[in-house]
Amino acid sequence: MLDYRAICLSACDLAREAGAYIAEQRKSFTFADVEFKGAQNLVSYVDKQTEKMIVERLRELTPDAGFITEEGTVTAAVEGQPLKWIVDPLDGTTNFVHDFSPYCVSIALMDEDELTAGVIYEVTRDELFYAWRGSYAYLNGQRIRVSATDKLENALIAIGFSYAALNKTDGFVDSLVHFQNTTNGIRRVGSAAADLAYVPADAATLFTIRDSPRGT
Repeated sequence: MLDYRAICLSACDLAREAGAYIAEQRKSFTFADVEFKGAQNLVSYVDKQTEKMIVERLRELTPDAGFITEEGTVTAAVEGQPLKWIVDPLDGTTNFVHDFSPYCVSIALMDEDELTAGVIYEVTRDELFYAWRGSYAYLNGQRIRVSATDKLENALIAIGFSYAALNKTDGFVDSLVHFQNTTNGIRRVGSAAADLAYVPADAATLFTIRDSPRGT
């Protein structure tokens, strides 16, 4: 049986390494380095090189695994392979391009049809979220949990826009109006990975961890 904890912690190290590369590239990055997958769907050499780096290291960790990658730099088939890595090397590329946080490295392992390890590294704040099958969720070595908020009127809502449905906004706009009027507010941070990672990190826990020395 695979040691999901060991695999997850190795993926954590890799996510930090990838994040360091992204942060270094951001120092000299210009809009001339941007490519367009769609009118509002950006990609750059940083996405592609980071993805290649991650895949190469994950292959060393789990040689028999397949890959599902955001930028398609890997063509290895995944059908019939029980282990599959799911990699988004730079979630929040538009934020990265405009030097606006957050943007994240996102890595997950699927064994058969079950997600067994997940790592999200938010580059600009050096925040590493991770969990493996049967574990708690952690941020920089400290356990995190969802908030005790149980009423929509006390909640803060995170949203995102689908590049594939930009021409189908009527219902979406209606829902925005509804939630703006019935919650504490709506935020769009530009990284779905960050949206999901912050769900189990309630405000009190998050601020405590940010103010303390980084865990291991």
